[in-house]
Amino acid sequence: MLVGSAALLLAVGAVSSASADTAECSYHHGHLPIHHEPGVMKAGHGCKKRLPVAPGHKCPSCTRGTIDLPYIVIPTYERDLCKLTYTLNSIAKHDRHHNLGNVIIMWVSRTPMSAFAARIVHAIQHVARTRHVTVRDFQPQVVSQGGMAPWIIQQVWKLKIAQWVPSEYYIVLDSKNTFLKTITRRTFFNKCNQAIRQGFVPISRLPQLHAQWYYKSAQELGTPVPAGGHWAASISPVVMHKWTVLKMLKHLHEYVDQGLSSTCSGGLCPALTRGATEFTMYNLYAYHFEDFKCIHTIQAPKKQYLDWTSANLWRFNDWFQQNRQLRTLQRIQHNKHLP
Repeated sequence: MLVGSAALLLAVGAVSSASADTAECSYHHGHLPIHHEPGVMKAGHGCKKRLPVAPGHKCPSCTRGTIDLPYIVIPTYERDLCKLTYTLNSIAKHDRHHNLGNVIIMWVSRTPMSAFAARIVHAIQHVARTRHVTVRDFQPQVVSQGGMAPWIIQQVWKLKIAQWVPSEYYIVLDSKNTFLKTITRRTFFNKCNQAIRQGFVPISRLPQLHAQWYYKSAQELGTPVPAGGHWAASISPVVMHKWTVLKMLKHLHEYVDQGLSSTCSGGLCPALTRGATEFTMYNLYAYHFEDFKCIHTIQAPKKQYLDWTSANLWRFNDWFQQNRQLRTLQRIQHNKHLP
């Protein structure tokens, strides 16, 4: 979770060759119709490509041989529309081999998305020429929760969206997660199609706030408090396993249906308001209740900068922190902060 920040997402790995069905995922030229329905906006065409395991590679027997392209899920609102446009354009530019699937954008705001329809169309028009895009309005759900902070409602729907995602995995991005390099077969999945969880470090090396989120999440899930092992900060991008998310919601007695009526119906919203986060709960649940190696693999950073996946640029007023931000940008500019 990034609060008041901007993130520059740096992809990792080598460029892989396109599969035989990449032709079905080509760039769409000409007129692009935008379909408007009540609370929904749609554009573009889906891609039928699937991702196989690397030939001859020995994998755990429980891993899937072939997976569908992972959907991309992005929550947004009016203040993030400019950043969202850059992020969607970066997907179109850097995922030319179609290693990512269709896009679901969740409009989470107290203002209906119809008030910003023209700007949303502008944001999606380029990426919709490369894949199918759905924009869904969650404004009624935000209003129905009264005083609950929209960023908490964003966390709720990052999880509950799993009921609509057809792919086995989906990738949660923030509007600010803009890709800077080519997205390859090894950016988010290894040779066995295990989803890569990057940036895992000992709990003692996490920022104090993130460590507290893990402690709170452990209390809500009834799992041991993390004392050892390696854990990731609670920030996007995160590859989530759809069925693990749904099992976790059931564990929290959270009602999941095929409609949009129930934002808070069980233990999820109380857990989030008490200090847990969607990603720390997911990491803990996947580790303690699932066979982790069947769905994920951990990729810990080997060096302080060179193996980072993303650079976080936070808003600061003091000179010291602003100078740190400048050094981060300089490392990116001179290719010293690249995977």
